Amino acid sequence: MTVAIDRLGLVVNPTAGGGGGQPLRVARAAVERLAPELVLTGPRGLGADALGTWPGRWESIPLPNIDGRAASIALATALCDAGVDAIVAVGGDGTLADVAGALLGCPLPPPIIGIGAGSINAGRLMTCTADEVDCLDPTRLRPERVDALIATVAGTWLGIACHDVAFGVTVVGTLDGRLRDLDAVALLEGRRVPRRPASIARPGALASVRHANGSAAAIARGEQVGAVVVGFARREFIANAISGGACLTALAGLPAACIVTDRPLVQVELRADELLGAQPISSRYASLASGSVVRVEGLAEGTVVALDGTPHRVQRPSDAADVSVRLSAVPVLRREDVA
Repeated sequence: MTVAIDRLGLVVNPTAGGGGGQPLRVARAAVERLAPELVLTGPRGLGADALGTWPGRWESIPLPNIDGRAASIALATALCDAGVDAIVAVGGDGTLADVAGALLGCPLPPPIIGIGAGSINAGRLMTCTADEVDCLDPTRLRPERVDALIATVAGTWLGIACHDVAFGVTVVGTLDGRLRDLDAVALLEGRRVPRRPASIARPGALASVRHANGSAAAIARGEQVGAVVVGFARREFIANAISGGACLTALAGLPAACIVTDRPLVQVELRADELLGAQPISSRYASLASGSVVRVEGLAEGTVVALDGTPHRVQRPSDAADVSVRLSAVPVLRREDVA
């Protein structure tokens, strides 16, 4: 179907995937493919740098002197207020989730055209990857709504994720052109430092779940809580009993689940011989429905909460984090030629 995109918003994370100018080049290509009458974007690397020589009409929206995630969120909010027809978001899963989170408060949020230019690009907000941007066709986009995970820590809004919320001391990111396990606290401070994944368990750790029907249960305690991931199930898990509890979640038609393991799950530098020589991984699993809330508390010092792969804040041992499931939360545009 043809989606009318006369006024297009543009949000770019210029450092996505290691930066190097690629996100800006991809943003320019996306704008050229969509050919709107007007583009509204942010200053410098947020979008203006991609449009400097573009012959079409565009305007840069003034923003406070902020950068990083705060700038992406502020720009997305301003674009919604300006009444754009859609927002192109160029970056990793975390950037796309930041844009989506900003739009939750808008009365009539515009759909997101997510272009994955990050390290992993696994999230549900993605319309296409950076390598596929030439396939964008405004006459072959269909509207859809995406489920989201809403995260708070100590009662304070943290953000949303459309892939997963992970608790750990490391995240996966790009360093010197390759995927590495990075220190999550250092990354929050703007530094990319390699670190070996480690358990977040301590004696008082607890992961529990509360459902909308009033039922509740402890998922794991103490040393069992080495890593926690809350994420969405996929239909292909149904025929995959090796996926454990995930196959039952998918079979029952439930949208999401929480897995707690005694050792870190989110990592990319694990060698086969290390895994074969390790003790068996112990995991505990809970399925989630709309309105279910997972609470994670009592974790080790230095634990970071990451939403769609992006670290958001350090969770102190005295903090409790809540992750809830909200269905059909975010409007997006999908390519019709992709299932």
